[in-house]
Amino acid sequence: MQKRLLILIFLLVSFSLFAQNNETGFYTSINSALKYPLEVKKLELTALSVIPKDISKFENLEILYIYDCFIEELPDEICDLKNLKEFYADNNSLTQLPQKFDNLINLKKLSLSNNKFKTFPKQIALLQNLEELYIANNLLKKIPDEINNLKQLTKADFSFNEISEFQLSETVNLQELNICENNLNDLKINLPNLKILNVDKNNLIKIPEQIYTIKSLEKLSLSKNKITEIGEKIENLKMLTNINLSNNLIKTISSQIGNLSELKVLYLNNNKIEILPEELSKLNKLEILDISSNNIKIIPEEYINLKNLKLIVLSGNLILKIPDFFENIKNY
Repeated sequence: MQKRLLILIFLLVSFSLFAQNNETGFYTSINSALKYPLEVKKLELTALSVIPKDISKFENLEILYIYDCFIEELPDEICDLKNLKEFYADNNSLTQLPQKFDNLINLKKLSLSNNKFKTFPKQIALLQNLEELYIANNLLKKIPDEINNLKQLTKADFSFNEISEFQLSETVNLQELNICENNLNDLKINLPNLKILNVDKNNLIKIPEQIYTIKSLEKLSLSKNKITEIGEKIENLKMLTNINLSNNLIKTISSQIGNLSELKVLYLNNNKIEILPEELSKLNKLEILDISSNNIKIIPEEYINLKNLKLIVLSGNLILKIPDFFENIKNY
């Protein structure tokens, strides 16, 4: 009996250690981590009201999570974590960063979403090795020009803020940009390597001119704006595979859209479209076409050439008869 009890205790202790440290150097308790400070590589802290100053003892820390902690400020000592590569401080009440936050010279990923920043912390612009920045759902009204100093930045998320001015031109490595749910009337960007751009739910009345210069763009989302037309310059974006222009005020579509030879997904639902361009039939790779909730009466016969089309959504229009050539395609 005593032997079985010892075995049980051993298994429980082993399981506890495994649960605590099943990934080398990973801790979820500040007290446990402080017992072996130099071994800590990854630390995950939640539900704390204050971050202890002892956090500076984790000299080899590379990944730090401080989320759902209700904290209003970070201790200055966090700036001593010179080996930190990833820092996630989402779902707090932060309004500013420590003055010497730019000491974190090895930081590659920074996430500060769901906080209370009213102004963009300029220390961020000094993090020369930063590759990913997430600062969504704050109270930002403007992004300073200094953001262009982040030459290594590849992903940026400024969504769900109150930004009314946005200029970005020197972050040449940027590939993904999300600025949906802001107050933008225009967009001034020069990003030659951008692949994914989301500007949903802003105040755009036309597709910003500088978007047409981004030849590398593959996915473009401009849903829930006030755009009235798709102009001729759309043909410049020959790498596009996905376009979402739903929930706008679009009445006219340039025939040049037919030159987007890589396009696979096209959302034009909930607009004011009356006439579809025949040239859409040239989109040989198109798989999904949503033109629901418009004022369309006729589907051009040329659309029979859309051989790769798998889904077409036609509901909410004035079409009296769905063309026979769509009978083998899912349509709603």
